[in-house]
Order: sequence, then C-alpha cells, then structure tokens
Amino acid sequence: MPRITNRLTFSPVPVTPGMPHPASQEYDLAQELFIRDRKLMNARPQTIRWYTQHLRYFKSYLLCCNLPTAPSEITLDMVED
Repeated sequence: MPRITNRLTFSPVPVTPGMPHPASQEYDLAQELFIRDRKLMNARPQTIRWYTQHLRYFKSYLLCCNLPTAPSEITLDMVED
C-alpha cells in the first residue's frame, strides 16, 4: 500500500467587513479552533493531548513573561524563545 502524504495548501481567510479579523481573536478561542481543526483532520487522541498541553504551556510562558497573548501579536521570536 502506498504511503499517504499530506499536501498543505494556502488559501487566504476571507474577512467579512465589520467582523474582527481571525488573527485578533483571543488565545483561548484560537486554541479551541486549532484543536477542532486537528480533530477534523483525524489527528490521533495522543496528538490532540500533546497540542493542548503544549499550547497551554506556551500561554503560561507568555503570561509569565508579560507578553501579549493575542494571536495577532505573537511573533516568531516569542515562539522560538
């Protein structure tokens, strides 16, 4: 049986006038949406637990360092630190 490969595609998120851009949503909502997406992609339960745990750790890190938690304000440097 051939191996299944994931193919990622990019499509811009449509923004409805008067509605906040998805990037301005709060961290918890963004995390919930990400986890829901992983479940729809049939991620294993262990993977879902790993994502959930590490996203909580990351939020704790941001709060401890007095860094912003709004997804639109999180930078690559914050993630790499």
